[in-house]
Amino acid sequence: MIQHQAQDVIKAEIAPADHADVKALLDLCAQHDGLALAVNVDNLTHEPGNGFLYYRGGQLIGVAFLFGEWTIEVIGAIHPAYRRQGVGRRLLDAIKNYCRKQAKEGLTIIGVGGWEAGKAFIHAAGGTYTLSEYHMELATTDIKRPAVWRDGLTLRQATPTQAAQVSGIAIQAFGDAEEEVAPWVAKAILKPARRFFLVTLDSSKAVGCISTVAEGDGQVDITAFGILPSFQGKGLGRQVLTMTVEMLLAEGSQRIGLDVETENSHALGLYQSCGFQQTRVDHYYQLQL
Repeated sequence: MIQHQAQDVIKAEIAPADHADVKALLDLCAQHDGLALAVNVDNLTHEPGNGFLYYRGGQLIGVAFLFGEWTIEVIGAIHPAYRRQGVGRRLLDAIKNYCRKQAKEGLTIIGVGGWEAGKAFIHAAGGTYTLSEYHMELATTDIKRPAVWRDGLTLRQATPTQAAQVSGIAIQAFGDAEEEVAPWVAKAILKPARRFFLVTLDSSKAVGCISTVAEGDGQVDITAFGILPSFQGKGLGRQVLTMTVEMLLAEGSQRIGLDVETENSHALGLYQSCGFQQTRVDHYYQLQL
């Protein structure tokens, strides 16, 4: 733990025993800001460095969640009554120190939606804007299948022993670094709320991947959706997304969401044509370590 004043303590891990207090703080912030933080506390990986907690006099007044392997993404919230008192800055300093000690390659902070207080803090911290993402949610249950439908295209849930295969497809589809993707998939595939699917064509070759994660209260998000470059532009992505949505609706999902970069016009058009609509925009800022 890191101690700043007699009553101020920063804890560098969010353990299961902390979840109730964290949820209560997030609920309080959501009511005050009119915007919920897009984090499912129950889905956190239980290990040091998954997040930071800021206590004053034994009360939890700040939380930051850390995601990623070598490039860390952080999203956080401060109790409304304790904002503009240096709590966020001290939390961020602790996170930077952690990243430096762990030889992390980069740090990105996420500003959610139109949260003005969060954006002001990010700018004050010296954040450099990198990109924005729309969060989109399915706005209809009247799912229309594409005109061309391949019966040989299937989704097969991947097992933990297939984590490397999922990673290999994701790396090719997204162009991300292996050292970032492979460890994440290996951990995520073990979580009960997370499922990875291999997209197979004609019962043999895996041509893509897609993942779903249950966020609680009937909310499911679609992530890690990609088709191998040599199979793109053939309508497979539209069918895979349609099949995934049909599966989730059949399972009783009440809300289905996904994220897409605002500059990715092709993917944005695909998602809109499949019934998804924008609900908020998140902004990503790079920070110096």
